[in-house]
Amino acid sequence: MPNSIDLSISNGVKFTHHGKVAVAVNVQTAHPLVLHFAVCDSGIGIAPERISQLFHSFSQLDVSTTRRYGGTGLGLAISRRLTELMGGSMWVESAPQQGSTFHFTITTAPVTDLPPAAQKQAQSPFIANLATTFPCRILLVEDNIVNQKVALRILGRMGYDARVAANGKEAIAALQSEPFDFLLMDLHMPEMDGLEATRIIRQLLPAERQPLIVAVTAAALREDEQACLAAGMDAYITKPIRLERMAEVLRTLYHRRKRDEYASEG
Repeated sequence: MPNSIDLSISNGVKFTHHGKVAVAVNVQTAHPLVLHFAVCDSGIGIAPERISQLFHSFSQLDVSTTRRYGGTGLGLAISRRLTELMGGSMWVESAPQQGSTFHFTITTAPVTDLPPAAQKQAQSPFIANLATTFPCRILLVEDNIVNQKVALRILGRMGYDARVAANGKEAIAALQSEPFDFLLMDLHMPEMDGLEATRIIRQLLPAERQPLIVAVTAAALREDEQACLAAGMDAYITKPIRLERMAEVLRTLYHRRKRDEYASEG
């Protein structure tokens, strides 16, 4: 499971100021093939009574972590859910000042063993040919490495080769150097969040350079959506991202942009 590996390694590096981060993979069973991954670090460790909080959505063990590194506390919750969907599990062993080991297993299976709905989505010609049908340049604005990889993989399934900016400041700099048709904008990022970046972009760029901006966020309340639209965003997608929802939003906004262009030319 590449995303779980990336998250475990990035967390290990983030919280290991001295020592090492090691990755081990072994075959747990052969039939069916179950792979066991372990990412071990010699970092700050976690108190036993706080381990249960790790896999809760929006959980950070210390608010100073969010201030220093960004993120919303969704990475481990999403990774555990993904491993469970692949027939595996995820857990951690840790002690304060003695490091942590994150374990997860997955059961491999061919596409034909997936549920019928998943098979249909994986093989959908509409999804696979989206970039050909609706060509556009996409900038993904997201600070979390795991979320970046998930979004890029989804976009890649559609045929898009997106650029990445890690926060609002990087997004504005990218837009000033080259044009983009779509921005997929996270809300909570260090340096500059998505709402502030959107307001600046709407004021800074001329009309012909304005991109369509889609909020991609774990904030799912009605007032969150209203705040995004008030800042100048065009649409709203909640995390975890669903392939079909992303495809539908891109298709709808692409048609809207083309209608606006035809109307202005007429």
